[in-house]
Amino acid sequence: MQKLYENYADNVSQLDRILRVGESFDIIKKRLVFGGGEATFYYIDGFIKDTVMQKLMMHFLSLKK
Repeated sequence: MQKLYENYADNVSQLDRILRVGESFDIIKKRLVFGGGEATFYYIDGFIKDTVMQKLMMHFLSLKK
C-alpha cells in the first residue's frame, strides 16, 4: 500500500509515477490553481464526458480564497 506524503508536490509525483502519466495515453492529468490553492485531477480518457469535466473545472476556478 502506498502512503501519501505531507508535501503536495511529492504526492503528485508519486501519482504520476504510479499512473504512468506521460506513458499512457488513456490517463489525463489536469492541474488547476484556484482560490489560493492547487489541485490535480487524474481521469481515464473516455470514462468521463468532456463537458462534465469542463463544468467541474469551471466551478473550481470560480472559487474565491
